Amino acid sequence: MFKVGKVAVYPGHGVGKIESIEEKEFSGTKQSFYIMRILDTDMTIMVPVDGTSSAGLRCVIDSNEVNKVYEILKDLSLIHISEPTRLLSISYAVFCLKKTILNPSTSTTIHPYL
Repeated sequence: MFKVGKVAVYPGHGVGKIESIEEKEFSGTKQSFYIMRILDTDMTIMVPVDGTSSAGLRCVIDSNEVNKVYEILKDLSLIHISEPTRLLSISYAVFCLKKTILNPSTSTTIHPYL
């Protein structure tokens, strides 16, 4: 459970601060919600307390965890693939990581996808 005043990551929106925990009633059913202010956009969202895992709400990692992520990513390179949407003037980007591995028998570089 997240506490008021703590920060958390909400997928698609970024880091936000839990400003309160409120009970709301919808269709005759009471439910508790985290009232979260997204720091980057100042948008306020409601996340059901019972649905945090399905919503993807998670804690911000600490500096030790950041170092672990850098260790994993240091040997990866980024591939950018752009595909058209239904509106041909707009495209969206898909990013994939690939790991560069040196093939010891031939001294060539291969790029298997993760």
